[in-house]
Amino acid sequence: MRTISWDIVVDTCLFSPLGLQPRALFSHSWNGLARWFKAHVVSFPKLLGDKRYGMVFLGIHLSYDQPLGFFDADTVRVDASVSLLRRGSRVRLQTEFFAADRRAAEMSFLLCPVAIDDGVSLAARPAAFPESIQEYFLPDERGEQSPPRVVPDLVSTIAARGRELASGSQPFFVHRHYGEVADQWSFTEIPCICESARESLALARHEDVPVLRHGLSKPLRSIDVELQRPYFVFDSGRVDTETYDVDGRLAMIHKLCSSQPGGQLHGTVVERF
Repeated sequence: MRTISWDIVVDTCLFSPLGLQPRALFSHSWNGLARWFKAHVVSFPKLLGDKRYGMVFLGIHLSYDQPLGFFDADTVRVDASVSLLRRGSRVRLQTEFFAADRRAAEMSFLLCPVAIDDGVSLAARPAAFPESIQEYFLPDERGEQSPPRVVPDLVSTIAARGRELASGSQPFFVHRHYGEVADQWSFTEIPCICESARESLALARHEDVPVLRHGLSKPLRSIDVELQRPYFVFDSGRVDTETYDVDGRLAMIHKLCSSQPGGQLHGTVVERF
């Protein structure tokens, strides 16, 4: 399996006081997919414009290994590898972040290829990559099985083992700065949307539920995301958040919903501290 590597020169926006920013890791990982495709398949503009295929996210996992602070390193190395699953109907991206002689974080993504039906709006439908794209992948980069779904089991385990602490809802609006070229939301904004909901709830309830302070003062251990449908520019959304104490650690379940009647579920995010 082929891996590409590059260095990120450290700047202050890469970190919060608690460590590497989740949004930055999401964004650099997505760039890693574009880098890998450009090196081994085709660039993103040619993939969408000439090949008429794109990719949408189904699942995301981020876990932090060893703490890394702003003053610990001048650069962060990123390793990225890509493989096809389920006869080209799924794509797996894996990225790792290294600095100061240690792995700071690792991410895995599951994506669904989509065939673009409209070159202007980039409207698309799920479709496996054709053989003309699959042939660029080496034999060990092509598999049959998809990874199992993780988030539903996580949600069930947290609800069964944890002690519910507090819950709340927070609206958000998909302005264009939340979006990407197809005028739909960018998945890279998910950590920010959930962090806003988490911190707002913690600030509102930390006095009567002190463990919620961990959502303000403790670094994240992991984020797991399962997506069902996108938001589009100027959509209104809502984050419904439930918080749990699980064996002395804080866990949060965020449901990303439509604010329209019926409240369709767009995705579920689990944060653990």
